[in-house]
Amino acid sequence: MRDINMTKIRINLLRNLFSKYNIDGYIIPSNDKYMSEYVPDYAKRLEYITGFTGSNGMAIICKDTALFFTDGRYLEQASKELDLQIFKIFNLKDISTTLDKDTKIGYDSELFTYPTISNLILLDPAVKPQDDNLCKINGNLVDKIWQNQPLEPSSKVYLHDIKFAGVSHTDKISKCCEIALSSRGLTAGSNNYMDTVVKQLDDNTEDFALVILDSSSICWLLNLRASDVAYTPLMFAKVIVTSTKLYLFIDPTRIDAEIIDARPEITILPEKEFENILRDSENIFIDDTIASVHIMDLIADKKVQKITDPCLMLKACKNDVEIKHAIDFHIKDAVALCEFFADLDKCVIPRLDHGISEHSVQHKIPLQARGMTKTITEHILGLRLTEYRAKQEGYVSDSFPAICGFQENSAIIHYRADQKTAKKIRVLPSIGQGILLIDSGGQYSGATTDITRTIVIGTPTDEQKKRYTQVLKGHIALAKAKFPKNIVTGANLDILARQYLWQEMLDYPHGTGHGVGSFLSVHEGPQSINLRNKTVLKAGMILSNEPGFYIPGKYGIRIENLMYVKENSKWLEFETLSLVPYASKLIDVKLLNIDEINYIKEYYNKIKIQIYSLLSSNAQNWLNNEINLFLQSLL
Repeated sequence: MRDINMTKIRINLLRNLFSKYNIDGYIIPSNDKYMSEYVPDYAKRLEYITGFTGSNGMAIICKDTALFFTDGRYLEQASKELDLQIFKIFNLKDISTTLDKDTKIGYDSELFTYPTISNLILLDPAVKPQDDNLCKINGNLVDKIWQNQPLEPSSKVYLHDIKFAGVSHTDKISKCCEIALSSRGLTAGSNNYMDTVVKQLDDNTEDFALVILDSSSICWLLNLRASDVAYTPLMFAKVIVTSTKLYLFIDPTRIDAEIIDARPEITILPEKEFENILRDSENIFIDDTIASVHIMDLIADKKVQKITDPCLMLKACKNDVEIKHAIDFHIKDAVALCEFFADLDKCVIPRLDHGISEHSVQHKIPLQARGMTKTITEHILGLRLTEYRAKQEGYVSDSFPAICGFQENSAIIHYRADQKTAKKIRVLPSIGQGILLIDSGGQYSGATTDITRTIVIGTPTDEQKKRYTQVLKGHIALAKAKFPKNIVTGANLDILARQYLWQEMLDYPHGTGHGVGSFLSVHEGPQSINLRNKTVLKAGMILSNEPGFYIPGKYGIRIENLMYVKENSKWLEFETLSLVPYASKLIDVKLLNIDEINYIKEYYNKIKIQIYSLLSSNAQNWLNNEINLFLQSLL
């Protein structure tokens, strides 16, 4: 938790602006103007005011109170990061019942969509927000008080090779236009995207404008990447496709000659020109769940067709090339993880490990050239894991900051270890005992990975083994699921992973699975596996399978693999991508049935076939020991 005085000063500076704008409060979301989950430093307004570092939250600062809202993943984290003398913490789902209807709330219209405003603030979501209780404010009030605010990102844009993308950008654009037109009952007239718009759009074909605002969609659509935010290769930009041109709105200095030569059909304009081009359009196709209130107000007098971003489902259903690279890079990722766990196993026996530091990582100092350390912390484990991934060919970055939580910190679902306060796992000659949860992932040139393993340092309790095995049984049940095409959603399958916890009236406060991109966002929609998601699962989708169990203040368990949906005759099933063994010391085999035992055996056989020969002798020994420990427990 940061200095309480800093938080008070910033909140008071914000409140001092209320009278100028005639408001009683101000909403601060975690997203940026691109509606991104993960935002660059300049847009971390929620963190600047509250100290909260999670990816989903919202604060409402009123004259006399400060309210904070987040989802179940972050409630425990928020209680530790926020000063509870200042903030009252609520679940996001309760936001509409928390505010006084007569309170006049100000908000930045570039950071909210109309559906979000309606769902979160109004008691009647059918009513469009009016100025009598919600006040749009030009400019962001946090920006007005933020001294030394970082600049907006300006990373260079680079090509995403067709050998990884599998489909050309022109084919993607054609398909997106076709989908947009089909929402009006129209048909495409050509495979060339410039000829896709047909004469059926009233009398003004040239005014057709398909607006793409989601950064991940734009990167996918144009086969381009950048580094505008840590851990995700995004470029923040906007796109408008018309019947004659494709406009990319971005700082032109970020686009070099290679991209101009490779994308000659793209007209590059500064982002400030976006509104001018939009105003000149008449037939506008736009996703209002992504478009801000500000953008929707600009086109209020136009012919607007509200559609779902046509990139979303196309991007979610990976093509054969993307699936192949997902398989290949998960093998590399598994090698990194197994080498890491083998190293960790040696470290906690105990033996001296090679010391590492942030300086060592930044300057790529070889392990053997580093000094020795007697201490291992959660923070050091995260750095070490990054080192092992960085050795793999095609590695670009981690896909999110590694979550390494020991003992009670493992119960914080999105815990982030701080160098100064990280728990010590070992200080020679003593070794800590308890649950260690490690959730991590990598960005590779052709895939994005995400995997969680929970292990135990020392001897587990009977309760810990029981809960781990219940989570594992749910994880296996979902992995083994077979289901008919064109019917089943993530909501239909979620219970498979929760069933063994539900039998004892236990649960976990997060979804069971999320979609994953292809060298893009580690959290990708529209598909997910939770109790609410209604997106029909289709072949090629990549999802996580990550049930868990958490006792705040004691320990947490989560087991996560990535898997993709594949066809099996007229049905669909999952194929697991992740290739790292489970924690044998935490498995109570007496709770497993024969099908579950056989599943684990087959999974371990798959692991050995695909990665054993790629491992060092040390990691091979670790893998053999982990597998043999499970097999021996069956005797």
